[in-house]
Amino acid sequence: MGEKKYTKMNIQKMHRLIALMLAEFLFCLYLFNYIFADEPAHFNLINANKMNIDLIGNERVTTLTGDIDFFYNQIEFKSQNAQIFEKKEIVKLTNEVEIIDDTLKCTAHKAQYFKKKEMIYLQGNAVFTEFHSDNTIRTFKADKITYYRNKRLVIAKDNIISYDQREGITITGGYARYDINDGYGFLKYHPVLVHKEDEDTLIISSKEMEFFKNYEKLVATYNVRVNVSNSLTTSRFLIYFNKENKAILLGEPQFKGENSIASGEELQLYFSERELTEIHIKDNAQIFYSEKQKEIDKKGDNYLFSDLIKIKIRDRKIKFLQAEGNVQARYEQEQTEKRDYAKNIIFGDTLRMFIDEEDRIDNIRANNRITGNFFFQKK
Repeated sequence: MGEKKYTKMNIQKMHRLIALMLAEFLFCLYLFNYIFADEPAHFNLINANKMNIDLIGNERVTTLTGDIDFFYNQIEFKSQNAQIFEKKEIVKLTNEVEIIDDTLKCTAHKAQYFKKKEMIYLQGNAVFTEFHSDNTIRTFKADKITYYRNKRLVIAKDNIISYDQREGITITGGYARYDINDGYGFLKYHPVLVHKEDEDTLIISSKEMEFFKNYEKLVATYNVRVNVSNSLTTSRFLIYFNKENKAILLGEPQFKGENSIASGEELQLYFSERELTEIHIKDNAQIFYSEKQKEIDKKGDNYLFSDLIKIKIRDRKIKFLQAEGNVQARYEQEQTEKRDYAKNIIFGDTLRMFIDEEDRIDNIRANNRITGNFFFQKK
């Protein structure tokens, strides 16, 4: 009887042990299912030096450290520290962060990816890079960058430096909004555009700035300043056409060179390889100039007024002026070894003025209904 009782007790213990093992197996199977069943679609761990999985309430948090490389929702993430929140569908990364999404790449000190919003947030030395099919890149560097994947929209804030390798354009500012699909960008907080080619540099600054179709057209508004070829042009509004190498300035535009000041209702600047080559002044066109490089005095210097004035520039110096319509000009030349003193006031329909290598007026030709006062004197 005792032997039978002992056997019966063993069988009962064995049943309990089997039941416990089965329960543990089912729990592990459930846990494995819970952890990995839905992950392969958007999570694939390539490498990590250490991994911990913690269940905090209903949230499962996967913590990775050291040389991390994994794919989540078809995006590649690299860093030294990472956390993946399964229910919230959030990825947090710190230290040497690198995120690769097809032809886009993000780097930063810290980053977060929100899958439900399809948003990537970068902070600290943030860099957003777009790779083009022609092997050129466009980058945005800033303190903070947010990228919305579905909209393909980039928003950068604070200490922005944007560079376009294809166009050779760099823009700095305090805020930038860039639509990748449309190639449209908006910048504010005193953006500055630098377009450099060899030794010639075009600099445009303003309060706000927009570029369209990947810099085919640029619009600058409020406090516009254009620095190029030792000259400064100011206005309230500017449109710059990149392919035509042309800028139109409106809103009290004024051009100031080394020895001239020009203004009108509209100024058009023409460039060749970022060097200023021609200026068109339209409607109430005025230019005051001096044969000496000094501060221009509009009361005492030479001037040219007209409906339209065209100025041609070579080697950063004015070489030719042409005025059309309601021309009024004052010209006073000093006596030199090669020429006498002269003072002329001319009225007419058209006028052409040629400038010599010493920045002196070499020749004036006027046509149609010419009147005026002419004074010549040998000193």
